[in-house]
Amino acid sequence: MTSDFAPTRATGPLDLVKKLDARVVVPALLLVAVGLCSIGAAQHELVAAQLRWCGIGFLITCVAMLVPYRRLLDLAWPLWVASTVMLVVVLLFGDARNGATRWLQFGKIGLQPSEFAKVAQVLVMARYIRFRRDHRTFRGLFVPFLITFVPMALILMQPDLGTAAMLVPMLFAMLWAAGARTKHLLAVVALAVAALPALYSAMPAEHYQRQRVDAFLAPVFRALHDAKKDDAGSPTETKPSAVSKKHDTFQRDEAEAAVATGGLAGHSVTDESPAQYGRVPESWTDFVFVVHAEEWGFAGVLLLFALWAALLGGLTLIASEL
Repeated sequence: MTSDFAPTRATGPLDLVKKLDARVVVPALLLVAVGLCSIGAAQHELVAAQLRWCGIGFLITCVAMLVPYRRLLDLAWPLWVASTVMLVVVLLFGDARNGATRWLQFGKIGLQPSEFAKVAQVLVMARYIRFRRDHRTFRGLFVPFLITFVPMALILMQPDLGTAAMLVPMLFAMLWAAGARTKHLLAVVALAVAALPALYSAMPAEHYQRQRVDAFLAPVFRALHDAKKDDAGSPTETKPSAVSKKHDTFQRDEAEAAVATGGLAGHSVTDESPAQYGRVPESWTDFVFVVHAEEWGFAGVLLLFALWAALLGGLTLIASEL
């Protein structure tokens, strides 16, 4: 592929050292350390594997930093196409786990194409809006949203609602930073919100993604149910309501209980009380925050948020200096 950008000089190890900005490196390393501690608390046998993948990720990051970003943008469309093909392949030949088909297994190594799709999506959007101005019109938002919709739809078919939903704020953040009008983006948000009831109705009632949405909305359903009974003059229920029985809220309820037991400073080393997060299914993956909150309490949660704020702040400062 021919480049649309001017050639840049080659980079080397010295350039890599200069690019390792402490404003990003320090909070990132601390976040990795916090994550390893939380994983170790829930499943200590997974720490070694996670540490190996952290090392591999660091090496890949170093290689990417040595490549001029203009060259990376040259690879944007090939990477986007490759990630899209992988998303199709995983639907056809992927391993099914816990009701979802998200993994391609190569011996003992498993790859999740949706993770590659997130990186490819950022690159291809960065290339698309680099020298364009049509995204500043409402009609010009069609192509960026179409580019995002393709991998998003394939990820939803796995299904993986969480990862698919991450592509939306990524798209909005990049468009807003590139100069898209706020009123146009808000209009798109309004249309999306208006379409949510139709999307919800289209999900099969027995599908676990629909059940997750129902569990998330269970407090709202319960409040409406109780308010209706109060208006009818019925006494307030003291036993679990019909709404609680209808929607499986076990994971959410146990996660909230675990966070609450963390208290102000979390469990001490000598605390002999059983960890509540042990009752949360797969707590060391999607619910690893629960482990951290119970182990380190409110103080640990504040520290975690501070590290994320430092990382985002460092990235923002670097971006403003370009």
